[in-house]
Amino acid sequence: MINVRLRTLFLLLGIILLSTRGVSQRGPEIIHVKDIPAEGILLVSGWKFKVGDHPHFADPDFNDNDWQSMNPTLDIHTSLPEIPEGEICWLRIHLSIDSMVTQLAMAMQQSVASEIYLNGQLIHRWGVLSSDPSMIKAINPNARPLSFPFKGDNQLLAIRFAKQPGIGYGTHWNSANPGVRINLNTVEGAVAHFMATRKVIDEHDYFRVGTFFILGVLYLAFYVFYPLQRANLFFSVYAILQAMVWGFFIYFKQYDTIQDYPLIKNFLLVVQVASELIMLSAVYELLKQKKDWIFYGLVLLGLVTIPFGFMVYGWGWSVYGVFFTSVFSIAITWIVFRSFKDNKLAAVTVAIGGICFIIIWFSFLFGWIPSYRTDLFTIAHLSVPLGVSLYLGYDFARTNRSLQQKLIEVGKLSDEKQQILTSQNETLEKQVSERTAALTKSMDELKSTQTQLIQSEKMASLGELTAGIAHEIQNPLNFVNNFAEVNKELIVEMDEAIRNGNLEDVKGIAKNLADNQEKINQHGKRADAIVKNMLQHSRKSTGQKEPTDINAFCEEYLRLAYHGLRAKDKSFNAKFEIHADSSVGKINVVPEDMGRVILNLINNAFYAVNERSKYSKSDYEPVVTVSTKKTGDGIFISVKDNGTGIPDAIKEKIFQPFFTTKPAGQGTGLGLSLAYDIITKGHGGDLQVESSEKEGAMFTIKLPFINNKS
Repeated sequence: MINVRLRTLFLLLGIILLSTRGVSQRGPEIIHVKDIPAEGILLVSGWKFKVGDHPHFADPDFNDNDWQSMNPTLDIHTSLPEIPEGEICWLRIHLSIDSMVTQLAMAMQQSVASEIYLNGQLIHRWGVLSSDPSMIKAINPNARPLSFPFKGDNQLLAIRFAKQPGIGYGTHWNSANPGVRINLNTVEGAVAHFMATRKVIDEHDYFRVGTFFILGVLYLAFYVFYPLQRANLFFSVYAILQAMVWGFFIYFKQYDTIQDYPLIKNFLLVVQVASELIMLSAVYELLKQKKDWIFYGLVLLGLVTIPFGFMVYGWGWSVYGVFFTSVFSIAITWIVFRSFKDNKLAAVTVAIGGICFIIIWFSFLFGWIPSYRTDLFTIAHLSVPLGVSLYLGYDFARTNRSLQQKLIEVGKLSDEKQQILTSQNETLEKQVSERTAALTKSMDELKSTQTQLIQSEKMASLGELTAGIAHEIQNPLNFVNNFAEVNKELIVEMDEAIRNGNLEDVKGIAKNLADNQEKINQHGKRADAIVKNMLQHSRKSTGQKEPTDINAFCEEYLRLAYHGLRAKDKSFNAKFEIHADSSVGKINVVPEDMGRVILNLINNAFYAVNERSKYSKSDYEPVVTVSTKKTGDGIFISVKDNGTGIPDAIKEKIFQPFFTTKPAGQGTGLGLSLAYDIITKGHGGDLQVESSEKEGAMFTIKLPFINNKS
């Protein structure tokens, strides 16, 4: 019984061992590579996949039967969820290469970072692989032909790869995001297929870039020469943006850093939407159409397509690429037909472009002519711009013909107009001659009037001075008269004393006569000096500078001006002071001119305090102060008053000719103007004013030392 059980047990163990051996020896799935078509062999099936990393995974003898089967050519974002982000994974495929195939190449596209091993040997590396997820960098070879150095029949192709974390993907313009896509081909076939494919795509892209750029420059030239047609500017911007988009596509197809793909694709989507909305504005502008609900609806739809393209994977970009583009083309065509009555020619040419776009675009979308899909895509995008260019070219030629016709008409009229112009020129020359003579006469009269006004100002100044002189000269004349009367009486007394023989009395009377005669002589000289000063002031200036005691000069004119005003107005009363710097001494000035300046400033100061006294309170004391001072900068003569002051608004005008603040009939407005010219031009100095309204003013004459050298 025991033996039977033992035999049964051994039999079961044998069956299990045999079964286990059969499983372990089950061979891997092998892809046979024999006859290679021109487009190559896409390695879709036969791949084994495993998450994890070990150096033996690249060995041909490693048993991968328990690995997961996978088609790595599928979309990495939607169809390969088993590929985790940031972890090292492996793919393996067993190939049987026909001995007749002597040399192979592979064209590879991927959305990962990878290392490619053939029979355990590293043959290619794309991107950066690392156990640190933050260091992984995915690179796409973009189907460039790569070497495939196989030897023998059986080959193991192993791929160590990792998906870069945090990358967004997009399917804009039907771009693919395969996990790993490998196409085996002969070297000649791989190179020829790559060049042919790239040539077709590049030719169309370069053609679009060149065409749109030329159109952009053409539209811009139209706008520069005819700015009133703003549609040209809009079309220019649209065409240049399109040239930029397709230029980016050329660059993008050679760009291999996968993490930048979403940014580039989304940027191109935004530029495409913006350019088409600009073209919409250009069509409205060209057809003179008022923006309506269709315009704003298309703008809103275009803006809505952008977030769909950004956020919705797969069909999101089609909201723009298929729906918006189709609706946009239909709407443009409808707008054109609607404006047929207003602008037939523009409507016809743009409508032809719009209709061509619709037909060709839908032929492209539905693949009605599959052999020419790329050509259809290019022609569709150029239909409307070429239609617009046709109209603009015709419009430009029509405008040019119109201008030529107008030039001919202008040429015909030129002779008649030339005769008219000649006659008018003769008339104008005659009128100019007459008016020039009249103007010359007016200028002479104006100069004469100005001379009379200046003389009037001088005479007014002289009148005020004369009144002061009359008051001043009265005192010495009174003394002369008084002493003359006394001397007459003394002579009578002397005559009596002589007859009486009283010699002592005669001597005393003679002495008194001599003293009185001395006083008569003294006061006579005083009167003579006053008269000479008056004559000096009234006579025409010689322009010769003379050493002059400026302190005495100022003091005398201060007193004369005060008494002159008192002579005209007995009620006038003011306090006047002089603060003289003894170090000033004599300075070289033109006495007549300097006297006019100082007298004018002092008269103005007395006038200002007199005006203020008319409305001020009883405690107001009018004061006029004349000061002289010598400093390192020159000699200063100041005339200060506490009168009405000068408002800020007119400070800059007070030295202008004929400007006066006095009532009509009391001033010519030439006093300060003449004073300014005498100081600045005649003496090389400066005349400045400081004033606060209702608080007084101070005029300061500055004379440089160069004028004061004897």
